[in-house]
Amino acid sequence: MHFRDYPFLGVIRPPTLPPRSSVPSGRLSILSHNETPMQMEAKTKEIRWGFLSTARIGKQYVEAISKLDNQEVLAVASRSLDKAKEWAEAHKVPRFYASYEELIADPDVNAIYIPLPTGMHCEWTVKAAKAGKHVLCEKPFAQNVEEVAQMIKACAESNVVLMDGVMWSHANRAKEMRTLIDGHKFGEIRQVITRAVFPLKDEANIRLQKDLEPMGCLGDVGWYCARAILLGYSNMLPKKVVAFAQWTDGGPEKGVPVHFTALLQFDDEGGRTAMMDCSFNVGRKQWFEIGAAHGGIKCTHFINAREPETAHQFITFDDQGTDTVVEVSKAEQHVEMMRTFGTLVLHPEMKEERAYWPLLASHTQVVVDALYESAVSGKTVTLPQQK
Repeated sequence: MHFRDYPFLGVIRPPTLPPRSSVPSGRLSILSHNETPMQMEAKTKEIRWGFLSTARIGKQYVEAISKLDNQEVLAVASRSLDKAKEWAEAHKVPRFYASYEELIADPDVNAIYIPLPTGMHCEWTVKAAKAGKHVLCEKPFAQNVEEVAQMIKACAESNVVLMDGVMWSHANRAKEMRTLIDGHKFGEIRQVITRAVFPLKDEANIRLQKDLEPMGCLGDVGWYCARAILLGYSNMLPKKVVAFAQWTDGGPEKGVPVHFTALLQFDDEGGRTAMMDCSFNVGRKQWFEIGAAHGGIKCTHFINAREPETAHQFITFDDQGTDTVVEVSKAEQHVEMMRTFGTLVLHPEMKEERAYWPLLASHTQVVVDALYESAVSGKTVTLPQQK
């Protein structure tokens, strides 16, 4: 399937979740024999996570989940039992498995986190969904839109939640920026510029391996840039894109992009555009700016705020360039993402809200696929439009 034939395109609107006070916070009583007190306690939580992989990023999610009363990491799996056991003990996780299949088969696990290489996302999302498990899958969502379609279909058929792990989209400042943009606070959006770059010096890193992460820097930090552009244009797809890339040895056929620049056009006249840079070859920076007829928004450290004071603020500017710092209520973005996920698990009646996140991920995938095709072909690529 080519992205031009992608079936899930449509207008997508931000979800409205119920207030926290309306989310059930009681505990389930699901106990069995031959378990330690820690194992028994773990199963009393409503959202019981299983992690497929001992990937380093999992530590952030363990910490976030520990701050939510109704969620718990119940199990972890690795292809090495020793690694699974070591990771479980280090993070106080009561169960560990030597295969992903065993973890998915655990009847007490009801949510799966997938931080595996991108080439494995579709396979294990589909397997988890068919087992009735809700799925949080790391970005990039998949290798292409054909896989995304399979993932969405499997989760829809099993009536389980599906979400990509873009934590900054759940931050309070992202929600506030989205409210301003969708409320036309600054008039028509005419430009988005975004950059996410850092130096990747480890040549053995999987981000540089074609079979594991075929989109290189575009699939990694470029996914965040594409999401920032969609934020600016209220999730509307561009009409056409053109992109340029530097590749590892072997070029597009055998290598991955390590330096990527793109221009996206959102109208027929060229008056509504976006520009993005993502790279593994440049000193660390991450920011975006959204420009409109009467001002706009600037946001620094939008992926991971290394400076605490920037995590809960952004800047608006008027048409004369005067800046105003906007402070938002403090909340950790990883925690807010897991909270949103848990709310959707506990509220199966929230069909539109459940549909929003996989649709947003699918739009991101369509943009990334088009950018990749342009960089490979050296040509401008036209995208399908929402119906």
